This record gives sequence, C-alpha cells and structure tokens, in this order.
Amino acid sequence: MINLALVPIIIVGLYYVIAKILDKYSRFKGSFRQMQVLEPWGMTFEELEDLTGKHFIVTGANSGLGYATARQLARKGAEVVMACRDVESGEEAKRQMGEVRGSLTVMQVDNSSLVSVKRFVNAFKATGRPCHGLILNAGLFDPPFRLSQDGIEQQFQINYLSHFAMTKDLLEVLQASAPSTIVSISSVLHWFPVDGGIYLDLDKINDATKYNGVTWYGQSKLAKILFARELSRRLGENSQVYVNSTHPGAVEGNLNRHILGGNIVGKIIDTLGQALFFWPPSEACLGVIALAAGPKVFKEKLRGQYFVPIARPDSGSRYSNDVDLGKQLWTFSEGLLRDKGWETMNP
Repeated sequence: MINLALVPIIIVGLYYVIAKILDKYSRFKGSFRQMQVLEPWGMTFEELEDLTGKHFIVTGANSGLGYATARQLARKGAEVVMACRDVESGEEAKRQMGEVRGSLTVMQVDNSSLVSVKRFVNAFKATGRPCHGLILNAGLFDPPFRLSQDGIEQQFQINYLSHFAMTKDLLEVLQASAPSTIVSISSVLHWFPVDGGIYLDLDKINDATKYNGVTWYGQSKLAKILFARELSRRLGENSQVYVNSTHPGAVEGNLNRHILGGNIVGKIIDTLGQALFFWPPSEACLGVIALAAGPKVFKEKLRGQYFVPIARPDSGSRYSNDVDLGKQLWTFSEGLLRDKGWETMNP
C-alpha cells in the first residue's frame, strides 16, 4: 500500500516527467508554460542590454504579446512605434504602460488594407526615424471566413501578406539602420497548414467552401517562417539585417476570441484555460525581444532561424524548411501585390 505522504511527491514527479517528454518530443514544444519546467530559457531579462537610442516598430502593439513587447522595449530605453489598427486603443494601451525610459508613439495601420499599410510605411519614412527592429506581430486567429478590403482571405493578408509588403518597403530603412532585426511572429500551428503547406493560388486561398479557420491560420503562420527564411537567404551571410521567426507560445490575450464563440460558457473556459496553461505576455515577450534586441543576435549572427519559447532554436516542420516552397511563396506574394497595385499606390 502506498504511503499517502508520498502521493504528492509521485504526482509532482509524474508532472515533471510528462512535461519533459512533451517539451522534448511533441510538436508543441514550449507552447505551454508547464512544458518548460525543466528547460532553461534561451535568454533571461537580466541579459537585456540598454536600448537607449534604438528604434523599433511593433505591429499589433495595443494588446497581448505586442503590448508586452513594446512596453519592455520602451522600459529598456528604446523609441517604439506602436503600429495599431485602432489609434484610440493604441493610445489607451500607451497610457496603461505608464512611465518608460524610452518613448512610445502610436501610428495607425490596418493590415486588412494594403492602402493602409502603404500609408503607414510612407508616414514612418516621413518621420526620418531609423529602424533597428521590425516586429511583425499583428494577427488574427480562426475567424469566420471573410475577405479583406483587397479581396484576400483575411488571415492570409493580416497575418502574412501585409507584413510581407511592409517589410519590403521598409527594408531600405532597416539596411540603413543596420545592425537591425526583423522578427516574424509565427505559431506552432504552422505544423498544421493546408494541403501542400501553402496554396499558391488566390482562388484556393479564397475558397469559402473549403475554408477551415485553423488550417488557414496554420498556412499564414507557415508563410511567416518561409518568408523569414527566404528573406534571410536573399540578404545573404554578410547582411547586418538579421531575420528570424518565432513561436511565442500560447499567450494570454484575446487571440482566441473566435474559437469558443461569444457565449458565457466559452468565455469562462477560455479564461480558465489561459490562466492555467498559457504564457503571460510579460514572459512570452522575452522570446521576441531576444531576437529583436538580444545580444545573441549579434554575437551568433542568427539568420533565418525558427525559435520556440523561450528563445530556443527549433527545426520547425518539414514544410517550414522547404526552400523551394519559400521561393515559390515569395514569387506568388510579389505577384499578388503587383496585381493589387502595391507599387503604384499613393494613398
């Protein structure tokens, strides 16, 4: 008969063993905070250097991961542009951040509109600011099917294509500001995309009859990794613009608002689940900041890599390492922007 005093010890022991196995062998490595109980973080907050004089752009900075990232950068002395869809929400988020050593500036950008993205890029360039880090964070998860203002399935455009366009037009600023970084926020769900990884056909992307919110999300997040790898390859080994992607983990916030519906039971389940298992944004943001401003980026010259919480390199899925798919995606994306008149837009 088991000594009752040993039961808590056995339970805790089993918990640590299961957590270790899941973190080491499952595709969900690091996704939930409990998985990493025995694994050291790839970086700590104590290692962050002073960022006075450095300039960053964080998309979707009014809530969740983007909020925590912008706040932490500004606390370290950085000048941060909070690129938000809703300026009022951005200003309220800025007020909630309190006093920081650096500065916070809210600028409007709606990733569901290429005109809005172009307007943001032009407005940022007009400020004359350098850009030492571009953090592509804004995103949408598993919404009902809907086309963007440009006639593109909204997850593909908001999560990926608008960030692709933004980066291309800001690249000259990043190069002039080098050493600089680009961090493409992906997800563990890049392991679960559409058939073939990416639909390189707008009709397929926009097919409402085949639409599945989770796999379409996986497609957009796979695109974020492939884009980072391909851009890094194109820039070359001598470039001082360091491009990487990361899965920040399941992070507390409002990204899940479309999953369980608007009913009270769904909200309670989501709230409890996040409180028990998800990473708090204040911790998850370190994995992003490590790539955007951490000393490892410059000491190890990380290029085209994929990371999981917290700041640990990972191989990612088979599709995410497909160089040919990355090249095809780049060509498709450029063609799609051309068809939408990106190069000649003058908002």
